[in-house]
Amino acid sequence: MSSSGYDAITVTRKSKQYQNAISRYMKTNGVENVQLHAKRVINMFNALNGDWLLRMLSYKSHFPVEKLSILSAMKIAVKRYAVPGVIWVPVSLEEILRVSGSVGLSQSGSMFSPKNLGFEGITSDDLLLIGICPGEKVKVAFYPIEVKIGKVETDYLQKGIKQALKTRMIFDEILGMGACKDKSIKVRLYRNFFMQQAMINAGKMLLYEVGDGTQGWDAITQSDLRRKLLEEEYEIVDTLIPDMGKAGVFTFREDCTIEREIRNQEVLIVEKTKKEGVNLLAKSFSDIPCVEWSLVKHTENLELANDNSGENNTSNDEVEQESNNTYTPNIIGDQDIISEELKGRATWNDYGFLRPEHVYGHKKNSAKDGGLYYAGQWQELIIYESDGLLDWVKRIVS
Repeated sequence: MSSSGYDAITVTRKSKQYQNAISRYMKTNGVENVQLHAKRVINMFNALNGDWLLRMLSYKSHFPVEKLSILSAMKIAVKRYAVPGVIWVPVSLEEILRVSGSVGLSQSGSMFSPKNLGFEGITSDDLLLIGICPGEKVKVAFYPIEVKIGKVETDYLQKGIKQALKTRMIFDEILGMGACKDKSIKVRLYRNFFMQQAMINAGKMLLYEVGDGTQGWDAITQSDLRRKLLEEEYEIVDTLIPDMGKAGVFTFREDCTIEREIRNQEVLIVEKTKKEGVNLLAKSFSDIPCVEWSLVKHTENLELANDNSGENNTSNDEVEQESNNTYTPNIIGDQDIISEELKGRATWNDYGFLRPEHVYGHKKNSAKDGGLYYAGQWQELIIYESDGLLDWVKRIVS
């Protein structure tokens, strides 16, 4: 690694080997002019995470395909979901965790360690978009993306949603919302760390000529915006593009027959074929169309989203009625069950610790006749810790 923090393959003795390995993969999947495209792929690797490329030749599994898919996801994210006035800076979350020790403290014990950042358990280490909206009042948002490849079934999508939302929750907790003023030293250190990464990555994207010149990365490296980010003259907001939700799950599926974009649990789900994932590596940024948000529909049922019929007209009432017909009493005990007796399993007892103010993601209680009903994949909700929750857990495990 150089003093500027860049991993570079282009000047190493093995650069030709990396180019040949990428060319073979692209040619096998029907891409033409592979030598030219392979050079561009190497540049994207260098800009996003050069360490992936350094390790590519030593892996015998699907590792290169997984990382190539993240590059494809990055291209979609920064171009298809671009809107005027918003700059998306792509960052490798894996790279963030790898270089977090660069602040001069040990990886295991520093506040920047993966453990202290919260990246343990079900989280995503794929892609992070740092969104920056320039102006008199600079706004910043953090948008994690989980990338799935291969045969992605419904349960994998549910896991991906959970990973993406948990990762987003980590950023919300360690960085907070609003301006930097009056924030704790710890929060301001975290914020400064990620602003530094945004500026470094914007510079690397420009250095390796990634993009089509419309991404706005030069504003982060060469304008007054850079000063504002360094001097904490910005505020962190929940979102810059409400239609995108809080996080994303991008899939490149072997069995995908219909490509689609949907929303579920405030997560944007993008389903592409495996072949399109490869084609995106060769496609110019300028050839990637921007999204029409009116065509991105919200769906409550991921299985319906995978249905080739394309129909998704099931209402919340129909979902709840179906649940009513299949109610199964919980065997734990009357005082400890979540589902409300004689109602569908999706309707919970009105416990205080399950109310919307204790649920991550600004959920709304849609129950009509008492109880709690949250639309969507309700069994995957993230509940904030509270005394009521802890007391309930102690009862059911005692």
